[in-house]
Amino acid sequence: MTPFYLYALEITFQAGKENFDKYTILHVRENTPFICEPQYDDFNNIKKVICAFSKKPEELIKPLNDDFFSVVSEVKKDTFFLIVTPTYKMKLLPDVFDLTKDTTIFKSNVKLSKSWVMIGYKEKFSLLKEDKTPDIGLNMPVTFTENELLYVGSLDIKGNPVHIKEARDVTAYLKAKRKYEKGDYADALSIIDEIIQAYPDSIFMSELIYYKIKVLSKLRHYDDVIALSKVYLRTYSSDENVPEILSLTAMAYSKIGLNSDADYFYDRLFSEHTDSLFSKKGMIYKGDQLSDSGDFKKALMYYTRALNETKDIETAAVAAEKVAKNHLSSAEPKKAQMYVDKILEADPSYFTKDIEDALSFAQNLADKKIYLEASKISQIVLAKLKKSDDLYEEVLKNSGVWLAKTDEKSEATQLLNRYIKEFDLGKFTQEVTTTKDSLFFDSSDQNISAKLAKYDDLINTYNGDSIGEKAIYKKAELLFDNQRYTEVLNMKEQLSALDKTVFKDVDTILNKAATNLMKERLKERKCSDVIDISGEYSIKLSNEFDDGLFNCYMKVSKFNEAKEIASNHIDSKILTQRMKWMYQYADVDFKIGDYKDSIAMGNDLVKLIDKDKKSPYLDIYRLLFDAYQRVGDNDKMIEMMTKITAAFGDDFKDIERYVQMMTLGSTLKDDNIIITYAQKVMDLQRETSSYTQSPYVEFALYQAYLNKDNTTRAMDTLYSLDERELTKEQRARQKYLLGSLLQKQWRYDEAKEEFNKSIEADKDSPWAKLAADAIKLI
Repeated sequence: MTPFYLYALEITFQAGKENFDKYTILHVRENTPFICEPQYDDFNNIKKVICAFSKKPEELIKPLNDDFFSVVSEVKKDTFFLIVTPTYKMKLLPDVFDLTKDTTIFKSNVKLSKSWVMIGYKEKFSLLKEDKTPDIGLNMPVTFTENELLYVGSLDIKGNPVHIKEARDVTAYLKAKRKYEKGDYADALSIIDEIIQAYPDSIFMSELIYYKIKVLSKLRHYDDVIALSKVYLRTYSSDENVPEILSLTAMAYSKIGLNSDADYFYDRLFSEHTDSLFSKKGMIYKGDQLSDSGDFKKALMYYTRALNETKDIETAAVAAEKVAKNHLSSAEPKKAQMYVDKILEADPSYFTKDIEDALSFAQNLADKKIYLEASKISQIVLAKLKKSDDLYEEVLKNSGVWLAKTDEKSEATQLLNRYIKEFDLGKFTQEVTTTKDSLFFDSSDQNISAKLAKYDDLINTYNGDSIGEKAIYKKAELLFDNQRYTEVLNMKEQLSALDKTVFKDVDTILNKAATNLMKERLKERKCSDVIDISGEYSIKLSNEFDDGLFNCYMKVSKFNEAKEIASNHIDSKILTQRMKWMYQYADVDFKIGDYKDSIAMGNDLVKLIDKDKKSPYLDIYRLLFDAYQRVGDNDKMIEMMTKITAAFGDDFKDIERYVQMMTLGSTLKDDNIIITYAQKVMDLQRETSSYTQSPYVEFALYQAYLNKDNTTRAMDTLYSLDERELTKEQRARQKYLLGSLLQKQWRYDEAKEEFNKSIEADKDSPWAKLAADAIKLI
């Protein structure tokens, strides 16, 4: 008989055998009537029975099972259900008659009863025969008025009635069992000793000694366990509890250091009772013995065997915890995590059976940074504690603080808030508040402005603390992720002060922010910013940014830096790239005054493009012309001007170079050169209505024509200046020169008129004085 009590609910298993066929009777009783409904399969066999109760217990019963039944419980919508599943076949009967009291019985088809009987069997159960009755018939009650119904009480082992005048030993025995089950071992031992002394011939003597051995073992009175076990094993050698007594005897010997004696009983247990539950428990005790002697590897082997071989959830939980503790003390503590998870999944209530040990185990897990499992165990214990319990506050704190170090941030916040609410000025308020603040770093439900404000608050509140430092780091990360690179760089001093062993990528964040900001400024052509960032952070961008960077260096006149960039590409295997950077290189050389180097690079480029009239780098001719002009190479100037004219025709961009050619013509006293390029200048100025080179060009052209005795062209050139805006002195010069040409042609009246205009233009100029003298001569 195995009873289980839950409030007023009693569940009893009774095993029996009829004609060598085993069966089990499962009895379910409750103070108030309840319903048990069978569910049938396609062959009209009961596949499940569901019993529903009006009362809901404070906690669910743990799963129960034997060879014929498995029993589980659950609560749905405030209704408590008991679900019974047969292993083979079963019968369900309402137990509505008490044969010791009722004098009338009949076939009952009730739906509600205070007691239900379920019979589990394999193929047939000969003690219960069900005759089919016609659908139409009478169900007549059978009443015995003269004689009471037969009732058979307790029988002894021979089948004879047991006559007990008083049943005080039964009552006391049951009381001792209840004390043991509640953990009141001292009281249980006292009651058992009283029963044995008062009832030395009690039919429960084997049970009493059995329970006394178990109580002594719980109380760690190992010498007494050994002494009493010898009596039990000698007297009740065939009792069903022998495997358990063997296991307790072996453990007792190992606890007092007599390991060889312990091994004798372990060997008996493992060889004679291989399939017994207590053989698996004995493996755990054997593992403890080995662990105490320092043989952790062999201990682990026994714990693992017990875990793998047992079908009992509680034993498996104990074995799993032992394996986990073994791994915790080894060099691979993370392996413990898997076994703790097995317990948490299969039997989480295991950790409520020894709260002190469970909390110590949780602390060990936390010490090894296995925070999730540590918190789960702590929370399981917390659910069993009341706020008034001494352990409650610390267990609540640990549950939240440990969970905060995992990915379960939301649940951790709830636990930490619960602590703050329940213990406003508690012993661990500072630690809990700090932990809660640190959880903010993993919050994702706030906008960037709110997060930045929170980071600033944490930085100010925890200045110099690890949380403040983490806030600085997280703020920089947030700014970087949102492409606010300038603000990241503004935090350079704060970031540089962080512990690099903790925040290892601080420099990386700064460099990436500087690099990305530099790229942005390049696109915006804010070259001063680009140069400042590059200098401060020693940023080296990839080649794809060299064009922009080169242009920026040129723009701010950092020619050496620009030349370094160009020099990295002048040997490029890609011809188009090589030509572009050769041109850039020649250009920067020209700007820094290294004309010879510029000419050398320019000529190398000319060799590559000379036959390509559409090359984008034909401007190299202009660059070479300017360079040759600087070094005074007249012949090369003329050569390059020929190439410029061939490539671009008459182009206003070259007007200054045409003027340089005119200057060269004056130097060489070559009026043809002067006339050729002066005429180009005048034509371009007329086309563009831009007269930047007047009157210099006209005066030079006038002189060239005059030198060639082409008075008409010379005079036309001077007359063209009538349409230009000139200074007073320039106008006086123009009119004087015109008058002189007219005078040579004996056109005195016209000459005199031009001389007078010269004087009117600027009477104080040298030209006006010459004009006055000329008039006198006329």
